[in-house]
Amino acid sequence: MVKSRSKVKSVLLMRTTHPAIRNLLVPGGSVKAEGLGDGSSISREGHRQAALDAATRRSHPAVIGMVLLLCLSGAEAQRQMEDLGRGVVAVNQGDGEVYVGWRLLGSDPNDVAFNLYRMTDGAVPVKLNDRPITQSTNFVDGTADLSRSNAYFVTPILDGQERQVGGVCVLKADVPARPYISIPLQTPEGYTPNDASVGDLDGDGEYEIVLHQAGRGRDNAQSGMTDPPILEAYKLDGTFLWWINLGHNIREGAHYTQFMVYDLDGDGRAEVACKTADGTIDGTGKVIGAADADFRNSRGYILDGPEYLTIFDGGTGAELVTTDYIPPRGRVADWGDDYGNRVDRFLACIAYLDGARPSLVMCRGYYTRAVLVAWNWRDGRLTPVWTFDSDEGTPGNSRYRGQGNHNLSVGDVDGDGNDEIIYGACAIDHDGLGLYSTGLGHGDAMHLSDIDPDRPGLEVWAIHEQPAHPFGANLRDAATGEVIWGLDLRDPGRGLAMDIDPRHRGYECWANSSDGLYDLHRREDLRRQAEVVQYGCLVGRRRAARASRRHHYRQMGLYHRHGGPGPLGRGLFTQQRLEIQSVSLCRHPGRLAGGSNLENERQSGAAHLHDDDPGGLPIPHVHARPGLQIERSLAECGV
Repeated sequence: MVKSRSKVKSVLLMRTTHPAIRNLLVPGGSVKAEGLGDGSSISREGHRQAALDAATRRSHPAVIGMVLLLCLSGAEAQRQMEDLGRGVVAVNQGDGEVYVGWRLLGSDPNDVAFNLYRMTDGAVPVKLNDRPITQSTNFVDGTADLSRSNAYFVTPILDGQERQVGGVCVLKADVPARPYISIPLQTPEGYTPNDASVGDLDGDGEYEIVLHQAGRGRDNAQSGMTDPPILEAYKLDGTFLWWINLGHNIREGAHYTQFMVYDLDGDGRAEVACKTADGTIDGTGKVIGAADADFRNSRGYILDGPEYLTIFDGGTGAELVTTDYIPPRGRVADWGDDYGNRVDRFLACIAYLDGARPSLVMCRGYYTRAVLVAWNWRDGRLTPVWTFDSDEGTPGNSRYRGQGNHNLSVGDVDGDGNDEIIYGACAIDHDGLGLYSTGLGHGDAMHLSDIDPDRPGLEVWAIHEQPAHPFGANLRDAATGEVIWGLDLRDPGRGLAMDIDPRHRGYECWANSSDGLYDLHRREDLRRQAEVVQYGCLVGRRRAARASRRHHYRQMGLYHRHGGPGPLGRGLFTQQRLEIQSVSLCRHPGRLAGGSNLENERQSGAAHLHDDDPGGLPIPHVHARPGLQIERSLAECGV
C-alpha cells in the first residue's frame, strides 16, 4: 500500500496482514482472544493521533530494533519516517523455547507497553504475558508446541488501551533450532553475494533486501577485466523480486558501486539509486544508453564514455530517471594518478539536509580532490541541490582536499536540525559549504556519535594513515573539528569506539596499533581478558538473565574476513543461501558506535557479506541506515 507522506505521519503500522488474524477481527477493530479481560479489546480508533501526540511531546525517543529514529534535536519539523510495522520475529532457540522480538517505534511514547499473543494452528490467540511488557521488546515463550505452527503477534498498550495488531510472525511446525533466518538466493554462476542494504521496497511495512552479487572484481589499484555488477532484490522469505545488471561499463570492485536504498520521495516505498552507464539493464529488461557500447581499455579500466546517475523503482527495479553523473571524471590525472585508481573512488549517503526530508548525496574522490553532490528525488523529478568541490576554486575549499576516508557518516553535528556530512577528517554543512577541515588526512575508520555524554554535542573517533602529526588516533568535536585528545600512532589501519564497559562514562576507544583500550580520559585500564578485532566489537551481554539481574560481560568479537575471536553475530554465507544469526549488539539502546557505526552513520554502505573466510564463518559487516540499531533477532518468519 502506497501512501503520500508530504505531511507529517506516524510510523505505526495500520495493517493486519495475516489472514488468520484478519478473520478474528470483529466490528470496531477488536480481537477475540483468550487472556483478554473485559474492556481490553484491541481498538484502532485514536491510535494515529495518539502516536503523533506522543512523538511531538517526546524529546528523547528510545529506539530499539531496526527502526528509523525520529530526530528532534534542534528541529521543529518532524522528519520523514519509514512506515514500518512491529517487525515481529520468532526463533526456535532450542530447549523447547521460542525467542520473540519486535520493534519499538520512534513514535511510541516512553510509557508504551505490550501484550504478546500466540495462535497455534489457527486456534484462538492466547496471551502469553501475565502483565504488560514494559521493560523490553522481547519475550521467551517456553510453552509452545513446536510440532505445530505458531503465529505470534503483539499489541501496543497506549493510555491503558490495547491498540491494533502490530504484525504477525509464523513459526512453522518442526522448525529446527537456529537463531537466524535462512534466505535462499538465486546467485548467478560465477558470482558470490557481496554488499546488501534493506528498505521497504513495496510499501508493505516490512524490509526487503537489495543484494549486490559480485563476480570477478578488481581493486582500483589493480588492472584487469571484471564481471558486470548485479543488484538483486529479495523478500525475507526468499521471494525474488528483480535484478539489475549494471553492465560491463561499470567496473566491479569495492569502491565503484555505492547503491542507496531509501524512500527518497516519501511515497512509502524505497527507491534504489546508483551510478550507471551505457549498457545497464534495469529490472524490467530495459537498457540504459547504448546497449553495445564498450569503454573498457586494454587494462580493464573505464576512463572514457558517459557516466549516469539512475533512480530505480524499488518494487520493480524499473528505471525511473537517468541523468548525467556529477562530477564527470574529466581529466583523470587531476584526481591524483593517470591510470584510474583515485578518479573512481565513490561514496554515497542519505542525509536530511533540510531537516525534514531525505536527500541523496553522491561523492567522488577522497585521496586528493573530493566532490559531493546533493540531489532531491521528489514529485517525479531529480534535481541537484548543491555541489561541493575541493578543487573548483572557492576560497578555503582547497583545505578539504585529501581529507576523505573510505567511508563517511551523517548527523546533525551543529544542532541546527539539519544533517551535516562527516567526510573523513572534514565536515560539509547541510547547505553544501565547508564546515571545517582538520587537515589530519585520510583514514580507514571513523565513528560519529555522542561518544562523551559529558560534553555537549557529538564527537568523532578517527584514525589516520601515516599521519604527519601526533594524532594518529583521536577524539574530536564533531561540530568544530577540535581535537579533544589523541594518540601518537604511526599508521593505524583500524579503530572503533563503543560503550562496552559500565564502569566508565561514555564510550571506550581503540586503535589497532595502540597499547590497549582507552576510556574518555585516556585511562588505559580496560584490558580485562579482552581482544578487539578489525570490523569487530566487544559488547555487554546479559547472561543467565532469568536467574540473575546482574550483568556479566564477556568477549563477543565479530568474525571478519581474516578470522578473529569468538563471534558476535556468527553467520554462514554460502553461494546459494544466506544465513544471518540474530544478535543483540548493545545493552544500551542508541549508544553503539562499533565497526558498523550504527547510531549515526547514514547508510554509507550496507551489510558487507563475505564468503572468503578461511574458517568458513564470515558474517555481515553492517552499515546502517539513519538512526538504525540492530537489536532484534531475525526469525524463521514463514520461510
